[in-house]
Amino acid sequence: MSTTYIPFAHSAVVAGAPCKKIGLKSFVNNKDFVFTCIKSGKKLVWNKGASTVKKEVVKEKKWEQDYKNINSQLNKLKGEGLKIEAIYSPTVNMDKAKEILNNFSESVQLYSPFIGIYRNVALVFMSEKDTEFYKQQVLNFEGPNGDSSFMTGTHCQVSSNNYCAYGSNRVSSKIVFYQFIGSESKFWNSKSVKISNYHEAVHMYQNSLSSENMYAFMPPWFIEGQAVFLGYASILNFASIKDVSDLKDGSKRGLLNSIPSLLNLSSSQIIGLLRQFESDITYVTSKSLGYDLGHIICEYLYFNFGPETINKLILNVNLSRNWHFGVKQSLGVDTQELYEKVSIYILNQINS
Repeated sequence: MSTTYIPFAHSAVVAGAPCKKIGLKSFVNNKDFVFTCIKSGKKLVWNKGASTVKKEVVKEKKWEQDYKNINSQLNKLKGEGLKIEAIYSPTVNMDKAKEILNNFSESVQLYSPFIGIYRNVALVFMSEKDTEFYKQQVLNFEGPNGDSSFMTGTHCQVSSNNYCAYGSNRVSSKIVFYQFIGSESKFWNSKSVKISNYHEAVHMYQNSLSSENMYAFMPPWFIEGQAVFLGYASILNFASIKDVSDLKDGSKRGLLNSIPSLLNLSSSQIIGLLRQFESDITYVTSKSLGYDLGHIICEYLYFNFGPETINKLILNVNLSRNWHFGVKQSLGVDTQELYEKVSIYILNQINS
């Protein structure tokens, strides 16, 4: 039986209105929507209609699945987190300080089973007006040898319009994080601040595991890379996979800015760089390689080994004070084999 089509211009069709022949079709909205004549009881009427536009099925990329998988694992591990004591300066914006406090409180819960023996955190809030207050807090928590240079701009530009976060090299048994909130903060972006806080929460988890500064015995790219990666994976609790994609692209650009020749390097040359970067803290931090290179490496580590194994890696390195021993003990491969696989992963990511 042939089908008759009625252009919309010649027939004003309404669902449930009478029609003349079963199977008759009427297209509307440039043929994006179609009504069909059906039999309802003893009557012939137009049905509810249907879209003719084929929905594009977007296949999820493997890295997207992997990030969501890590996020799911972290949420299953959720617990009490850390005990956070908030300390406020006289000039700090209390609304913004409490927003940050809430961000930290919820994000550190994701690492509850992995948190070490140092479970107390002091979160010190201040504005750019509180230089003396800041120095006093450093003295209180870190002693006379504490580094109070943060407000001079060695870590970020402290200003009336900026927000900066910094975790100390702990001297006491308490983890200390300093939060500078510009007194004007005209460009305050709650989402960006939350992403930053989720990153710093990973450093809280790291600091809970060791009485020493981890830079003394772990590659700097791992310390910062882990914070970047886990931060991005955990922000899926409030952000989209598109946000993670944008952040990943930023890491790729940053890495190519630091090492413009990267795409022309062989796998063995990249392995050489990874070995150099195990101990060259100044170069790694000055070029942001700790963040960008570390992020890509930690993607590989977490996607292939998972949160529990990577936590064991930190514990074994912390116990032995030897990165190579910890890798072999925890991952079952030596650093040469690991770096061979990681170098291929880096090149694939940069070229994707």
